[in-house]
Amino acid sequence: MRVIVLRALLLKELRRVAAHRGSVGMVLLIVVTAVLMSFAGARALSGVMPGGQASRCVIDVWHENAWVAHLRSHVPRGLRDRISFRSLQNRPGFIRYPIGSVGIQLRPDENSGGYKLWTWHPSGDPAAAAWCESFVWRESRRFFLTASDLDATTRALVEREVDGIDGTDDAWALRESHARFRERVDPTGTRVPRFDVERSPFRTISGAGAREAVAMGLVLLSLFFVGIFLLPSMTSEERERGVASAIALSPARPSEIVLARLGFYFVFAFGLATLVGGIAVPSAWVRPFFWAVVAVIALGSVAIGFTLASVSKTQRGASLAALCYLFATGVLMVTAKDNALEPVTWFLLERHGPTLLLVAFSGVTGTGPWLELGFTGLLSLGWVALASFVYRRFGWRA
Repeated sequence: MRVIVLRALLLKELRRVAAHRGSVGMVLLIVVTAVLMSFAGARALSGVMPGGQASRCVIDVWHENAWVAHLRSHVPRGLRDRISFRSLQNRPGFIRYPIGSVGIQLRPDENSGGYKLWTWHPSGDPAAAAWCESFVWRESRRFFLTASDLDATTRALVEREVDGIDGTDDAWALRESHARFRERVDPTGTRVPRFDVERSPFRTISGAGAREAVAMGLVLLSLFFVGIFLLPSMTSEERERGVASAIALSPARPSEIVLARLGFYFVFAFGLATLVGGIAVPSAWVRPFFWAVVAVIALGSVAIGFTLASVSKTQRGASLAALCYLFATGVLMVTAKDNALEPVTWFLLERHGPTLLLVAFSGVTGTGPWLELGFTGLLSLGWVALASFVYRRFGWRA
């Protein structure tokens, strides 16, 4: 590698980006957004975050029995598309719920011989699960009422109380109401099990909150803008104007062209992402894990962009290729979840980047995140090798 050639190629990239008003404007917009978010904080999202009831409810069961079978078979017609049951028997690890859903866990309680009905809801919105809670409580009481030995008058009175359950009571009211129900229906405590009630907001594995999520989005926007959008656009513009042919005829070697372009856009993406991330979450600047994560994702993004640039002949083609890539990876990430295609997503940079950034911003690290970072680094190096090969095969002397 010749230093004088690399210096000339790097200066050329710097001057072209600095002269591009759209790129400069986008960079300033990202930085200003990070500054505004650092002042506004997570409360800036309160006006745009959706509220109200969750669209789905996942009921987790540990043991299949007559009670669970009754719940499965008595889901109202209007809720059949919104309520699903999931068996967690002998399933290790964290329990995950789809976005836009709530969860109700029917956990066996070995100490009391009953169950803990544990509701999981979005943070700050316990009422989002009220409609599903009312279904579980109403049908549970109807099931255990059929096993009681009540007289007709008392049974009719209890049935009216059951029909009146609307899920608007707090957890303590539900617990006390069920205790009263057991005393009246099953005084001996042999037919109706004891229920304990608990409600908890969803928690992320990384411990990150709204501020960290916003910072993660801004950092990914910075990296994808520079690596996957700007780099292919600038490279294709050189090809359209004949600059690429002139560079190919110059004394510069293909390896020097690849190194200069990857090096410049890597530094650009890395610098912008660390600046934006540090403005949004200042404590991230003192965490080595944050710097390592941004460096790995920046390298992979730039390599992906250079690969797209090498196979695109025009700016229009480069923009379309970038959009197709992001759309395809997004669709794969969503549709491959919890099915046979999910292992394929492990080879996507987009799967690991958001999780690693959330961990970096929250400051909760351990052996697991570092191992995932190492695997992500291997993916980035693989993209670098692919970018170099594709450029030599299709982009050189184009």
